[in-house]
Amino acid sequence: MREILELPIAVIVIVDEFTKFANYQLAQDSLSCYCQHYNYPLIRVSLDQEPDLVSRCPQKDFMFQRHCVFREMMLRNPKYHYFYFLDADMGIVNPNHLLEDYINPDADIVFYERIFNFEFMAGSYIVKNTQFGRYFLRDWYSYEDKIPNSFHGTDNAAIHQVFLERFKPEKANACRPTWEASQDWDGVWKYVACVRFNLGMNNTNFGRIEVRQKGTDRVWVRDGWLTGSRWGPRDFIFHGWQNSRLDINRFARWANPFVPSGSGTGFEMNKCSTKMAMLNWAYKDTFLLSNQEVKETLQKEIENVKREFDRITGSM
Repeated sequence: MREILELPIAVIVIVDEFTKFANYQLAQDSLSCYCQHYNYPLIRVSLDQEPDLVSRCPQKDFMFQRHCVFREMMLRNPKYHYFYFLDADMGIVNPNHLLEDYINPDADIVFYERIFNFEFMAGSYIVKNTQFGRYFLRDWYSYEDKIPNSFHGTDNAAIHQVFLERFKPEKANACRPTWEASQDWDGVWKYVACVRFNLGMNNTNFGRIEVRQKGTDRVWVRDGWLTGSRWGPRDFIFHGWQNSRLDINRFARWANPFVPSGSGTGFEMNKCSTKMAMLNWAYKDTFLLSNQEVKETLQKEIENVKREFDRITGSM
């Protein structure tokens, strides 16, 4: 077991309805066990059980509302210096990493790039409990009132417009027509590509906000389905563990990397606070790759995305 560092960090997971946690059972069991083992506070919020939070965060679109709720939880828990926002379908594939490993003390907010497209990931980020961090979240969730009447991509797309208006105000309207014309996810990605082009595709330093580049060791989450749910020692958290996509022939299909259990997910929660905690991560041998094998697979996807980005932005 690695040494536990005493940096005040909490993890927050938010859903709109408590019953939806059932769709993320493996993700949540692995996260709960991990947090219990390393003594990280895990705060789960179900909005159907929190009328006060709903009244303080009345956004109609849950995807925006969740960032407002996250900000409220930061305000209610001032003793924690850092917060991880995690989608409910994010699970711990490899518990041999600490949350401290990904903290940048010089950044108030840390985002990362998704591998299979051009976006800054909206489903997980790290925020320092500062006024700057909380104000930025407010700017983001408040954008619900400014999104176009199109297939707009909700908070995923809006975060990019917030970046553009804040860091390249002279280009604030450069991509708006593309966003307004969007009719599907391809339209959203075209808009996101436009924003990234105007921000500078390789620009990852935005003052007190850091955006970590795809495929680097400093990114704490990735889409596990990109490698067929196979993982390497550098991997930490996988995104996409939804029961509704498990072994189903659809986008983001995934397979369980753990040995099947007779009941539930196989995580025995009574072990999580003991030296036997790691026995809960019982892997299928064929799902373990070397770091180099993972890197080579992901690099092919990264190169494909780069070519697509160049194609879309070639005339900009």
